[in-house]
Amino acid sequence: MIQRGSLMFSLFLAWHIVWFTRVTLSLILLLVIIRRQLYKPFPLFTLHTAWIALAGMGLVAMNYAPLVTGNQFFVGVAVSNSVEAILAFAIIYQIFTQRLRHYPVVSDLGRSAFRITTLIFVVIAVGLAWFEPGQAPSHWTSAYLIMQRTARTLQCGQLVFLFLFCGYFRLSWRSRAFGIALGFGILTSTSLAINAIHSQIASGRVANLNEHFLQMLNDSTYLIAVLVWLCYCLAPEEILQRKHNPPRDGPATGTPFPDHDLEPWNRELERLLAP
Repeated sequence: MIQRGSLMFSLFLAWHIVWFTRVTLSLILLLVIIRRQLYKPFPLFTLHTAWIALAGMGLVAMNYAPLVTGNQFFVGVAVSNSVEAILAFAIIYQIFTQRLRHYPVVSDLGRSAFRITTLIFVVIAVGLAWFEPGQAPSHWTSAYLIMQRTARTLQCGQLVFLFLFCGYFRLSWRSRAFGIALGFGILTSTSLAINAIHSQIASGRVANLNEHFLQMLNDSTYLIAVLVWLCYCLAPEEILQRKHNPPRDGPATGTPFPDHDLEPWNRELERLLAP
């Protein structure tokens, strides 16, 4: 029983405020996507937003339902996060393939490098699960934390590769795609750190206090990611395009370079390889 006025009660209350705010803003984000018809260029992200909004509402209802047990609530959280992780993988891969669509010269290289990077981080995640299984109070909680840490490790690795690859080859971004990737970067990196800490917490009063703090921190991270996505969805496309793909002038002529730096290479290679 949490006593009013205690530090644990304050953390519990703050966590619920952040939780409710995150669910509310997720619903607003979904409405903005539908209102601006952003579901056409970003169908998977729209599905992801709908899921985190509706699943969040469902978990809030389960939290206050008197007939729902703690184990049932835990299953609900596990299902919600598992589906969210699957959708996140699909979104990251879709963003990467969209970046390569206009660059056939590096398309095959990029896809092969993406698969190799994913395989490397799978090995890293399996190694972490083997050598650092965690100290969760139950077997099911420990298994869930390991699976979540594995998913976040893979997502972080894929996002780091995505940003480095596009930055190295100067592949232009669709502005809102950059915002989506940035939000996932904030979410996955912080969630991975929280998961690593959570897996080392043992049972007891201090552990419960730390768990409330980590839950508030986790929902705060979700809230920041949703705010990033909401800002990019509300901002005019023209302003975002100028921000992420500014015009660049040539050194001698003063004429602007094309937005896609690899387009001249594409044309020259096609000309040289033509029979």
